[in-house]
Amino acid sequence: AIDDDTSSTCDWLSENLETYAFLCEFQDVALACPATCNICDAVEEASVCQDQTDAIDIEAAPAGSATCEWLSSNFNRYSYACDRTSVALACPETCGTCTV
Repeated sequence: AIDDDTSSTCDWLSENLETYAFLCEFQDVALACPATCNICDAVEEASVCQDQTDAIDIEAAPAGSATCEWLSSNFNRYSYACDRTSVALACPETCGTCTV
């Protein structure tokens, strides 16, 4: 289950994905339902536990300047970025999502 609400399961999300696909942007949902959120390959890559070196999208950071290394250096201020699935999977070492 995604949370304690029994109606909020991966099956439910799969059946309602057209309306609720945005929920997969939250790493706790995406990691709970990797097949539904179509991130199985990314989860496998993240299991290597190595941050990628490419720029990542962090809204508060200057465009194109944010990398996992930048996030690690600014983690106290921007740790919330790891709540986004794309960031958590791109920066598994920094975000602590290596054991997904």
